[in-house]
Amino acid sequence: MASAASPPPRMPPKERVRNLVADAIHDFGQRDRGLLGGTMPEKASEPLPLYAIDLAALGEPNGALQVHQVGWRSLLLTPLGGARSADVRETGGELDFGHFARGASVDRMVEAGGLLDEHLGDRDGKVGVIESDSLRLAALWDQPSGLVVPFLGLEARIMSSADFEAEVLNRAAAMRAARGEEDQRPQSDPA
Repeated sequence: MASAASPPPRMPPKERVRNLVADAIHDFGQRDRGLLGGTMPEKASEPLPLYAIDLAALGEPNGALQVHQVGWRSLLLTPLGGARSADVRETGGELDFGHFARGASVDRMVEAGGLLDEHLGDRDGKVGVIESDSLRLAALWDQPSGLVVPFLGLEARIMSSADFEAEVLNRAAAMRAARGEEDQRPQSDPA
């Protein structure tokens, strides 16, 4: 039982994310409908955990794919059928609204979700989003099944977590090699 001096119990993270997204839709919708593509979203998906790839771990000898949660992503559906996303950042247990997004990457994320649904059927799976701006890739990850569907940077297909990890490690190695070649090129002498 909480005493008068105790802070009130905190809402679960997903509920706090839902509230932040709803507030952002309201606030931005009142000020600038253009930020949301002119059509106000009617429905937000269940918040999906958003994971970043640990690039330092990929560079280790025998490096393995490691991810850590950096926030949440909700899909927003508009009355005209368009999709947007809303990101909420999580830092030290605190949540802050990040940004809205729309365009090809959001459309491909919706398509990746469709592939997972076709393959796995109706389920209450724990799906998350894995992404890395540095590696230029993103994917949906169904944790219980161990299946991944890339939607940026790799072919959109159902793959195992092990196959996805191999693709990520290959991409990271190729990028390191390309940077190494750039570092070894003779620098032109500005005259």
